[in-house]
Amino acid sequence: MPRLILSFAFRWALGIAVWSTLLSLLLFAFVYWQTAAFMQNELAQVLRHEARYAAREPAKAVNRIETWISEDLHSVHFAGLFGADGTRLAGNLDARPADLPLDGEVHRIGAQVAIAGRRLNEELWSAAVALSDGSIVVVAHDTDEIDRAKATVIRALGLALVPTLAVIRRGIRTPFSG
Repeated sequence: MPRLILSFAFRWALGIAVWSTLLSLLLFAFVYWQTAAFMQNELAQVLRHEARYAAREPAKAVNRIETWISEDLHSVHFAGLFGADGTRLAGNLDARPADLPLDGEVHRIGAQVAIAGRRLNEELWSAAVALSDGSIVVVAHDTDEIDRAKATVIRALGLALVPTLAVIRRGIRTPFSG
């Protein structure tokens, strides 16, 4: 057996197996990275658009916020219109998140939201914009959807790794099966 392990064929097969495994893992990591980034960018684009759309005309901000919330069948959309003094004027956010910049860009923050008559603390992807009248629009989306998508991609890649490793393992055995 030690002579077999020291043989050129064994070392060559082992090197190919290790190389194939590393390339497979690298490919799986790349797919995960790109999928997660794509989903986050898509959601960020939607939130930036909705925040700017609601802030475009202060007189229509309440209606636009209520539309954003009412079109949500899964309780993942959140929004609020807040006065310059911070009072809530509309929406399902209890208060404007203090640590959310008013730059119109998307940030992950924690906030208290109203869902089905209850108050919950949620992690949200959020964007905030100051209106010309001093009020502030906040538009947000639950992070659970992206977190579930990431978990699904990891699970799928993990399941794909099993047959990949089986094929690689089979490749190691093949030169010596004779």
